[in-house]
Amino acid sequence: MLNNRMFFLFTYVAALLSLHATDFTVSANVAGRQVKEDSYQFTFYATEADTWVKFRLPGNCNWGEGQTELSITLLKPDALTLRLAVKTIDPDNALLESGFAVLELKKSETHRLSYEQLGNKAPQQLCIFSDEAIKAPFTIEISQIKVGDTQIQSSMAWVQNASVEALPPVLFKGKPFFPLGAYDYWPVGGHSQARIDPDFLAAGGNITDFGNLSVPSWSGYEKYAQPVLFANLEKIKDDPQFENVALLIGLGFNLIMDDTQESTGKVGLGSYMIPATGEALASRRKVLTEAVQKLSTYENVIGYTMDEPENLVWPYYSAQRKKEWELYKDQDLAICMMDWINSWTKPIIREHHPGAQLMPIIAWWTTYKETADMYDVLIANTYPGKAIGDAEFEADLFKVSYDAAMQVSAVRANGGGRSAIFMPPMYDFLRDNTAQYTINEQLYVMFAPIAQGAMGIHGWRLQRCSAAYRKFVIYPAMKEVSSLSDFFLGEWHNELLASDHDDATVEYLLKFKERERLMEGLEDAESKKALVMVPDVSHCLRRHADGRYLMLIVNNRREFLPEVRFKCWLKGLPRHTTCNINRSRTVWFNKDGEFKTGLKPFEVQAYVFNAR
Repeated sequence: MLNNRMFFLFTYVAALLSLHATDFTVSANVAGRQVKEDSYQFTFYATEADTWVKFRLPGNCNWGEGQTELSITLLKPDALTLRLAVKTIDPDNALLESGFAVLELKKSETHRLSYEQLGNKAPQQLCIFSDEAIKAPFTIEISQIKVGDTQIQSSMAWVQNASVEALPPVLFKGKPFFPLGAYDYWPVGGHSQARIDPDFLAAGGNITDFGNLSVPSWSGYEKYAQPVLFANLEKIKDDPQFENVALLIGLGFNLIMDDTQESTGKVGLGSYMIPATGEALASRRKVLTEAVQKLSTYENVIGYTMDEPENLVWPYYSAQRKKEWELYKDQDLAICMMDWINSWTKPIIREHHPGAQLMPIIAWWTTYKETADMYDVLIANTYPGKAIGDAEFEADLFKVSYDAAMQVSAVRANGGGRSAIFMPPMYDFLRDNTAQYTINEQLYVMFAPIAQGAMGIHGWRLQRCSAAYRKFVIYPAMKEVSSLSDFFLGEWHNELLASDHDDATVEYLLKFKERERLMEGLEDAESKKALVMVPDVSHCLRRHADGRYLMLIVNNRREFLPEVRFKCWLKGLPRHTTCNINRSRTVWFNKDGEFKTGLKPFEVQAYVFNAR
């Protein structure tokens, strides 16, 4: 939809009257782009579902006198039988005899469709709709849309976008670095947490979770908490393999909440934890203080994390604060998390481990902004489900882009030097029905958050990866991110790059769940209009300290985009540049800095070049 991120200027251009220009949206399995002031090209892909294209009509057009007309031209293949209807939306049925028609189309042949207008209220949208299954892809051009006496047109002039505020880099040992890692780090089959997978390091791994703090009364305390954590820290403190690896320490479930009323038999998320008070709180303060004092002596400990506090407190919260939830929803939940957990853990860490960063994994994008006091670095996580039998790109991978956009937007708004790390899926066995991501899907879920502005990637989780999956999917994807990480720490110049797909034109990028709990069986939110932009194509432009530029391009569509046009305002561009990721794609700049490329579903392209 039209918004301040649209790079094409849609101005008052008219044949007979001055009107706002139209924009369009499409159904899944359709890709569209503007090709002329009055022409749009759409490719329809094979599907059993209904397909449609919707044009937003100018708000001040006259309705009720004359005809509504448009032209359809077949571009591919040579011939096509197409069943379609032209309808109006809000109000509906504002065209006479607008039922389904069957068109026999031949390549390059244009059909002019004309419909008499009904009523005197102009509709909001004009919809070209087909209810038949599409067996093979085809491409048509829709042009010369005319409402009464008014020809609908749109300017094709490029407009440079406003600059985007860069997020601060994450600091490790006082220096900026681009975190790239995973929740675990030890080799497959290994049981010693004092060893790190050398292939993880070779892939660029530089951050990992190193263990959790717990209360001594927990049955697993000796085996999984402070005793083994500090023993391992002593073993690795002089190990050169760990020298440049940042270590995150988790605040365990039964440390930050009281588990004395737990009766469900569950451990961690889903168990019944209550806010610690009285003696339970006093003992936990003592445990945390002693642990943090010791941890402050290990320079590789970058900070402290906690796992999805919303889901941890939810069983108690939902039982005790039903009225508040109905009235204030996520805002009240965020306040409770800060009161029950952050109000006592943060002061202890600040006092006894100055310089350590608060880096919680906040699960719900509805609480990112309200929980600002809980984090220096916000870690957001989303794991788009892929079912056994799903084809490549069938999963809703674009949710990663939306979550990252919500995350970056909240962190930027909260300011104060805060930054953001994204936690994508990084596993191939979780349950019996866990389906593997392909290397192309893994590249998307790792690069898409960076294109949205995330300043690090920290996957979940390496100990749920088979040796083969690490070797052929996770580590190759990590290497691609690592090879470009210095660019991600460089200057942001997003305002110098634009495309003709800088808006969301497909329905699944326009609406998202109001809330994603990430807890099976508890999802309850409805889909609503997206609060932040996930365009068809995301991109960013970064400048390395040595003067080179990186142009990162990410297709957020599960459909192939046959041609996407770009404009780059840098001077001294090369004649051409080749994709850094697969070396199989080359783009050519014209004298005006324009170029074009095709994008496979969820494809990532990265171009490194010199310019000025």
